[in-house]
Amino acid sequence: MNGPSDVCVYVCVAAPDIARGIRSHVAGCVRYKKGSFPCRFLNEFCTFSLPCGSRLYALWNRSAGDCLPDAVCQAAYGVFDRDNTLRAALGATLQHAARGFLARWMAWERLQAQRLDYVPEESQLRAEWARLVAAAPEPGTPLHQVRTLHDTAPEWTYTRAR
Repeated sequence: MNGPSDVCVYVCVAAPDIARGIRSHVAGCVRYKKGSFPCRFLNEFCTFSLPCGSRLYALWNRSAGDCLPDAVCQAAYGVFDRDNTLRAALGATLQHAARGFLARWMAWERLQAQRLDYVPEESQLRAEWARLVAAAPEPGTPLHQVRTLHDTAPEWTYTRAR
């Protein structure tokens, strides 16, 4: 066999039972969408399967700013944090350990601003930090600025679910 077309010829001609099985499988994957735009589409569950022993897990997340704490709780602890306990802990941590986190966060913000030929004022950074600390425990608020704390602290590590 020299290529994919040879495989197709073999399956279709020399192994009609395999060809029949493939056609049956594909036909079983065809779904019909109802509504204002009816159409056919393929639904292939094999696309979404993972190999046996994989450490990747599908995580349910609420989006709207809660995806980071949702993913951490589900991957690390195997629970879905409906009560936003992790967000509350994040807010408390940022508030009570602000001295250590603030310096790293400001350094990161200054570095990013410098790359854009911009120098933020100290008061501007402190006001933004206050907004970040106030927003951290609030469900639904984005946490993209909190992520920079990890980027600037190489000694921190994340663990994967085992």
